[in-house]
Amino acid sequence: MQLALNIPGRKNSGPQHWQTSWERELNWLHRVEMPEWEFAEKQAWVGTLEQEILKAPQKVYLVSHSLGGLTIAHLADSARERVLGAFIVAPPDISSYDPPPIVQTFQPVPLKPFPFPSVVVASSNDPYCSIEVSEQRATAWGSSFINIGEAGHIGSDLNGWPEGLQKFLDFVRCTGVSEN
Repeated sequence: MQLALNIPGRKNSGPQHWQTSWERELNWLHRVEMPEWEFAEKQAWVGTLEQEILKAPQKVYLVSHSLGGLTIAHLADSARERVLGAFIVAPPDISSYDPPPIVQTFQPVPLKPFPFPSVVVASSNDPYCSIEVSEQRATAWGSSFINIGEAGHIGSDLNGWPEGLQKFLDFVRCTGVSEN
């Protein structure tokens, strides 16, 4: 059986968010609890994710939303031996809006290939990142790219996002680890 770490974005993911829904569906998907959800700071978030990856009893998949995806980008090189793949949804372009100053610590965003398989899922009308920037990042990271059309920031308004869950499970199957 596999193990996946669920990395929400700033402010965490509430009870109606697809990440929370997926945790109810998959007993092998576990949320990473960041030290400060409201005041996300790169060093704290990267350190927390690194510790969770290291203490996992096996190699892991990473599932992220928003700022969780940038956390993966900052950790990718040092996690190469322990990560099977990353499913990154709606990573923000911090330079395109006005986040709290502490969030600026996530800049610059690393733009080199990840040492593990990855997928970037983006929306054509995400207010926090243009589809063009999302696709450029996917290319730079060596990730597959999926444009799901107009879905905003791909959050709580997707009724659990079953299509996304299927895409994630397909990704897991394609990377060679069985679902059961």
